[in-house]
Amino acid sequence: MGWREEVIETVSRLLPDQTRTTADTRKRLGDAYRTEPGWYRIPTRNRSLRIDEFTDLRLASEDNTGPSYRVITAVEEQEALRVQVGMHAPEYDMHLWGTQRPAGFLVQSQLKALKNFADPGLADQLAAGRVSSLPAGADGLGGLSGAQALAYYACISKGLHLVWGPPGTGKTTVLSRAIDDLANDGKRVLLVSGTNVAVDNALHAALKLGTRVQGEFLRVGTPQMPQIAMDDRVALRRIVADRMRRITDERAEVEAQLVRLSSSAVLERLEVLDEVLGTFDPDAFRDALERIERDRRAESLREQLSVDEAAVAEAKDERNRRRLERAKEQLRHSERAREHLNAAANAEKTLRARQYAARRAQENVSILIDRRARIQAEQKELSLRSGLGRLGRTLARRWELRRQLGELTPQLDTAARTAEEARARLESQRDQLESSIASGRASARLGTRSRFAPRSGSS
Repeated sequence: MGWREEVIETVSRLLPDQTRTTADTRKRLGDAYRTEPGWYRIPTRNRSLRIDEFTDLRLASEDNTGPSYRVITAVEEQEALRVQVGMHAPEYDMHLWGTQRPAGFLVQSQLKALKNFADPGLADQLAAGRVSSLPAGADGLGGLSGAQALAYYACISKGLHLVWGPPGTGKTTVLSRAIDDLANDGKRVLLVSGTNVAVDNALHAALKLGTRVQGEFLRVGTPQMPQIAMDDRVALRRIVADRMRRITDERAEVEAQLVRLSSSAVLERLEVLDEVLGTFDPDAFRDALERIERDRRAESLREQLSVDEAAVAEAKDERNRRRLERAKEQLRHSERAREHLNAAANAEKTLRARQYAARRAQENVSILIDRRARIQAEQKELSLRSGLGRLGRTLARRWELRRQLGELTPQLDTAARTAEEARARLESQRDQLESSIASGRASARLGTRSRFAPRSGSS
């Protein structure tokens, strides 16, 4: 059995019994009280709440039904947990929910990584106790003694090398120089030690050798040296805090922009235009254009008639009189066609107004019915709650819901009567109006054909 198989077998023994699993590991972690828009406080007095044992933290109702709001930020305080969600989350009846991590989660992750460990790299060589030899010529380096130069080359050379030295022999100097040179060559370096101060000393010495930007070196864990703990370039907690501040500022700016957009006059204008365009009728628009064109032609005919009448008065000949009579007849046909088309347009306008009134009245009834259903559902939910801690808040909410329901009932009755009256008015006039529209358009088309029909004997 190889070393990897032995490690996998040992780790497998550490896993807890996985035969007893629950179908739902989601738990309610406490009541959430809003302190400001987007921020909620969950008391943790007299109990331990470790949020690192849970994933997918969300705010939802007490029974975890309906909409939920993902936790963006969680801050642990002495006797409370503060969480941040979207600013649109409701103020009341919010509870913190989280998914419990399964037992042995970390061990299971390690076991999975070991089984998928395709390329062991130098681990096989380490397990077999084989170390690599130094390359030829690794016997001198400026600023380092002979033994220190050998240790330096062992740090930067390929393969597996072991370096040992007693206190005071320059191990920190060698390490810092090797770290600096490897980093300058674009290599990745992992520095570990049995004590925090040893890591801090080597890192502090490496930082003195060159200029480093934030995040190029990372100090993971708890630094012991104040110079490392307060260094914004390498202290992981300070780097994370700095980036979180910038992300929080950016998120706050985005939320402020969303708030400004929600109350913008441009959005209100767009909503009005959307409602207007929703009632746009292409057929009615074409009819209106046709009426405008007919009016223009009629005006042109009147002008032509005036010219012809003047010509008849001056010339007094038969040809001009026949032209005048034809123009008058065309004008009469055009006037009658326009009257029919206007009558059809008025009937269509009345029909659309009746349809719109009936539709809006019915939509109003649906809105009130939906509102009543939500109030009744919330009343039922409140009646199922128990506990003295929420009695006062629940009782006040019940009275408020009862008042709203009392105001809603007469509104719903009035809306229902209005909808029924609008529907009856529409049905009683629909056939007559549609008939008027069809006959008016047919008469207008017939008048147009008669007006432009060829005449025999005309000249």
